[in-house]
Amino acid sequence: LNSLTSQQLMQTFADNITDKKLYCYFLDHEREFMPQLLWMRCTNDKRTYLMATLYNFNSARYLFQWTVDWVRTLSDADRVRLLSGANIYGETILHYCAFFNNPELLQTILQLYPTSQHREHALLCQTNNGITPFHKAYTSNNTAVGHILWHNLGSLENRLRVVNTDCVSFKSNVDSVGVNAYIRNWMSLMQDSLRQMKEKYLKDCTLLIPWFYIAVRANDIGFAKFLISKINKKDSSAVLQFVTTKIASMNDENCLHFAAYSKMSEFMGFLFHLVKNINVEVTDVLLDESVIRNKCDETPLSIACKKNHFFVARYILSKMQSKTDRVRLIEMVWKYDLSKTKKNYKRKQDYQLGVNAIFTC
Repeated sequence: LNSLTSQQLMQTFADNITDKKLYCYFLDHEREFMPQLLWMRCTNDKRTYLMATLYNFNSARYLFQWTVDWVRTLSDADRVRLLSGANIYGETILHYCAFFNNPELLQTILQLYPTSQHREHALLCQTNNGITPFHKAYTSNNTAVGHILWHNLGSLENRLRVVNTDCVSFKSNVDSVGVNAYIRNWMSLMQDSLRQMKEKYLKDCTLLIPWFYIAVRANDIGFAKFLISKINKKDSSAVLQFVTTKIASMNDENCLHFAAYSKMSEFMGFLFHLVKNINVEVTDVLLDESVIRNKCDETPLSIACKKNHFFVARYILSKMQSKTDRVRLIEMVWKYDLSKTKKNYKRKQDYQLGVNAIFTC
């Protein structure tokens, strides 16, 4: 230790914080080193020193508590700057807390933020992949932690916004795990928040889109109907925002695509009824390629055909005004990828087929 500079000493401890001999040395010299040690980062993934102590919480609780006591001595501005530090993946201290199923640990970190506004801002922070601490709690199935995170989001918009992030894994997680007990509890929390709204309608209707997808995956018609009740049906801008806005992180799909994933036509019926209320022809919406094509150029009709959802496909076609319009929708081509091989990978047309609704069936 004597052969190292103070900077090298602190870096060594940041990279080896579970070393008890090093801990004892820094405990003896805490007044000298701690003001600088708090700002150190680990060499490998650039996590902050505080994040490193939290990551090793189970094996070194004494170290975490010792560090937190020092963090409390910082000014409000420095504390916020320290807590906002992220590793190379964009994860903050709250993402680490959400991973561990330890509500007391999370509460300790949340109390370090000077104001509720600072807490809310931190809870909305996203990783490089768009994952919020709330998403992290969900994927780790930490219900108690998820509840605390939810209730620390004071405004309704932020509670909705924490779901409507550019999370690359949100749709795939719901698809793979399904609507489990945790998500149903999540739905219940959201309904309670919407019922407590002072206004009758929500201003930003796009915040309801991911929840509509969850309603479809749960085959919960009542929940979908409740969501739509929060949209001003006479406001054409709000209706079209909800029905046609695409979510980039969800395969560039909108509510029309989501409704086609259900075998029940009621979800599609809700959307068509909204469009009809603002005197817009459903046919015009279904033939607008900028609206109904997702990332793979799939339309709601082709998705219904691919999923073998007969009633949804029939319902969509029944809303077309003429046979010509019906044929135009049927013949819209989407990209179907075959397996890439050594022989075909150079030419895209050899491993990617253009498929219409008939071929899909």
